[in-house]
Amino acid sequence: MRHIGIRGVRRHYGITLAIAAFIVSGIMLAIAALIFGGAMSRQARSYPGIETPETPEELKAIRDMVRKHEELLRLYLKGDYSEAKLALEQIVTEIKKAAPGHPASAASLLYFTYGRLYLLEKRTGHDAAAQVNMVKLRYWWVRGGELQKWTPEEIVSKIDKYCSPEHIEKAIDTTDETYNTPHYREVLKRRESKQGLNETTRE
Repeated sequence: MRHIGIRGVRRHYGITLAIAAFIVSGIMLAIAALIFGGAMSRQARSYPGIETPETPEELKAIRDMVRKHEELLRLYLKGDYSEAKLALEQIVTEIKKAAPGHPASAASLLYFTYGRLYLLEKRTGHDAAAQVNMVKLRYWWVRGGELQKWTPEEIVSKIDKYCSPEHIEKAIDTTDETYNTPHYREVLKRRESKQGLNETTRE
């Protein structure tokens, strides 16, 4: 029988603990990734470009960024023009704070946020503000492409499609409706319906 001294026991025990800790940390990260995937599946579908976390710290940072985005998005969905605009501007501020650590996720969320601002301004008759937001969303779409290592040729070939007013309207409306139709859109529909009724009555 082989005898192990005290020092050997301690060394063996230390190695065992280290291996166990490594396994446990791996399991915890795997569980965290599954939780992330389950909790963020809607966001992953809606916002292509959200990074997959590789460490618990990255998981927490990205989850916190998207959670803050979701909280403010609810205010956008419930608000009138002014409230919706303020909520979207707050989303921009919060995402830009997190952007240095998670640029790809930030670029994706900013593309969609400026898309929402573009539609909000366009639909409420603020054409100049709408065009400014269109320029900003195009910038963040290009930035997202660069972070995904697209070539300049790939970016140029895709930008007219993915940053066109038609695509933005379809993408934003489809994404918004996975939550709820924004209140400001309901207000506009009622206003247009009322105007149409008044015109019909006058005729």
